Amino acid sequence: MRMQDVMEKARTISEETSVGEALALPDKAFVVVAGKRVLGVVSDRDLRAVPEASRSTANVTAALQTIPSLAPHDTVKHAANVLRSHAAECVPVIEHEKLVVMFSVARVLELVGRGALHPKPRSERVILRSRGQRPHRSGV
Repeated sequence: MRMQDVMEKARTISEETSVGEALALPDKAFVVVAGKRVLGVVSDRDLRAVPEASRSTANVTAALQTIPSLAPHDTVKHAANVLRSHAAECVPVIEHEKLVVMFSVARVLELVGRGALHPKPRSERVILRSRGQRPHRSGV
């Protein structure tokens, strides 16, 4: 399964957003942008690691996590491995230097829960008609 089959809308925030403002938002993970340029990703967990005293003044770049981006033709398995290896909540999907969508751990879990990452089992057995008669074994 490819990223283009399971993409979700990117939740973006500006690099100038404060940590406190980002924590007040209902989403758990964001792609941080400067204009149209992707800087990295930040999650609720990363934001909570910023000391509480500086959350109102520090911007989200203080908790920014830079991870490699994906292309729409990358596989979901590759995306899951990137998320796991970087301990990230989400990864940006970029095409032609433009942010298309993001892919999150929550989306991976949803796909696994629905069984969408495994091919459906065949309901019928295929019979090879041109195979012919089997020889009868006697006395074995």
